[in-house]
Amino acid sequence: MQQSTQLDVLANNLANASTTGFKRQLAVFRGHPSHDLAQGKTGVDPPNWNQHSGGISTSTVATDFSTGPLVPTERDLDVGLAGQGFFRVSDDSGQQFLTRDGRLMVNQTGQVLTAGAGHQVLQAGGAPLVLPPGFQNITITTAGEISVRTAAGEVMPLGFLDIVQPQSTDQIQKLGDGTYSFQGPLAAAGPDVQVKQGHLEGSGTRPMVEMMKLIESTRAVESNINMIKFQDETLSQLLQMSR
Repeated sequence: MQQSTQLDVLANNLANASTTGFKRQLAVFRGHPSHDLAQGKTGVDPPNWNQHSGGISTSTVATDFSTGPLVPTERDLDVGLAGQGFFRVSDDSGQQFLTRDGRLMVNQTGQVLTAGAGHQVLQAGGAPLVLPPGFQNITITTAGEISVRTAAGEVMPLGFLDIVQPQSTDQIQKLGDGTYSFQGPLAAAGPDVQVKQGHLEGSGTRPMVEMMKLIESTRAVESNINMIKFQDETLSQLLQMSR
C-alpha cells in the first residue's frame, strides 16, 4: 500500500516535469516496531489501524519547496522568483492565495492575471494590479517595482508586486495550477528574494532521479505481490495437507 502511494507521487512529479513553478512531492514513511518491542511483552495487537504494530505507514506527503531553475523567456509579462517567496494573488471573491507561477497576462480592463489559474495579481498593500490603457511596455525591477511607459512616452510607476513568505511552509497547502492556500500571518519576503523579469521558474522535478525512484518502487511492489502469492500458496498447501 505504501509503495503504491509512492508510485502515485512519483508519477505526478514526472507528469509535471515541465510545469512552471511546480514543486515536487515526497512520500514520507513511518516504521512501526513489532508489538513485542513496542509493549515489552507479548499480547494481542490493538484493533486501531493507526496503533497497529509492525510494517510501515505513510506519515505524510510533503512538498519540496526548493527553488527551481530560472528559464529565460524574453517576455515582459513573465516573472520568476529567485529565493524563497511567493506572489500573493486573489480570485474574484477576494479570497487570497500564493503562487510562484509568474506567467502573467492582461485582460481587457487592464487587470494583471495569472495565466494558469486566472487569479488577480496583487500589489504590496493588497490592491489588484491594474495597468493604464494604452501603455507601451512594462518594466519590473529585481525588487518587484512595476512601471509602464505611457503612449506619451512618460514612465509611470505603479507600485510593487506583493511578494510574501509564510512563517512556515507547514502553513501552506497545494491546491493545483501552481496555487497554494495558506493559514496564519504572512510577512514581506526578505531582500534576498529577487524578481527576474523575462524569466520563469522551471519545475522542481528532476526527471532522471524520479524515474530511478519509480523503477525502484515498481520493483518493490512486484516483490511484495510475489511474497503475498507465496504466502497464499504456502497456506493452501498446509490446508490440503491437514485434510
